[in-house]
Amino acid sequence: MLPTPSALSLISSAVGIVIFQFTGAAGVDHYDVYRSLINGEIGTKINVNPIPEVADPFIISFQDDGINSIQAPVAPDVYYYQVIAVDGSGNVSLPSNALAVSVNLPQEITPVQAKILKVQTLGN
Repeated sequence: MLPTPSALSLISSAVGIVIFQFTGAAGVDHYDVYRSLINGEIGTKINVNPIPEVADPFIISFQDDGINSIQAPVAPDVYYYQVIAVDGSGNVSLPSNALAVSVNLPQEITPVQAKILKVQTLGN
């Protein structure tokens, strides 16, 4: 069985972006990152391309800039991340520990707000 990625930790978060790192392991071809709204569920794979293995010390970072208020939970605004290792034959590891991240969501502008902003801009 493949080693499980470990030590997920938050590097930073800003409006709509979360950056975190994890420790990889030898014998891995790539990693896939999953995001969930529910703690304990693996969620949805969010990396488009496989995250390749790197040489020692196996610290790998990942930026999730796909957060928006449409995907966001109502309250609290928390996402749970997990990482799975994949070898060259497609075998997968167990999921890593879950990293809970409180997110700052981008503000949506409603059509009414957009119209008001447009009127204010034209009026100045």
